[in-house]
Amino acid sequence: MEGLLKDIENMDYYQTSNLLKSMGDMDVIVNRILTNRIKHLTSISSSYEQYANDMNLIKSVAYEKIEEGDYEEALNIFKSAYHEFKYVELLYYIGKMYYKLHRTNKSTEYFRRYILFGGYLKLDKVMHYLALNYINYNPYESQSFYSSSKKYALLYGHTFTDKRFEN
Repeated sequence: MEGLLKDIENMDYYQTSNLLKSMGDMDVIVNRILTNRIKHLTSISSSYEQYANDMNLIKSVAYEKIEEGDYEEALNIFKSAYHEFKYVELLYYIGKMYYKLHRTNKSTEYFRRYILFGGYLKLDKVMHYLALNYINYNPYESQSFYSSSKKYALLYGHTFTDKRFEN
């Protein structure tokens, strides 16, 4: 299953459907990813090139504010862009900005929405942020998120260690 998530992004409708059928009862998140990929492939509303151009522009404007240390303004840029375009990837960046602003409840809400609405390219990072959000008030769940983040990192072909979670 290593590298599966990278492969999903490049699959067409029939390949994704066949993979979903062949996997049966497996990891709920991977199942949701495959299902959402099928939905995405059957109802593409804009070209990938337009999406990439939009995201590059949004991120470049927001990153200027981040470099200035203005996380609040970067958050507003990402939220306005999400309101306009509804790109799932923006939910990740909104969650990340709330994390930087130490608003863990809002950060957790947006990371969960990212997963719920089909975000799958940054699951390792999302799970790690969720682990950090829970570290102070629910250590057991925090450790669970951290374990998931390491699992997804392996699926993406890399590893990492956070000493706050290692025994």
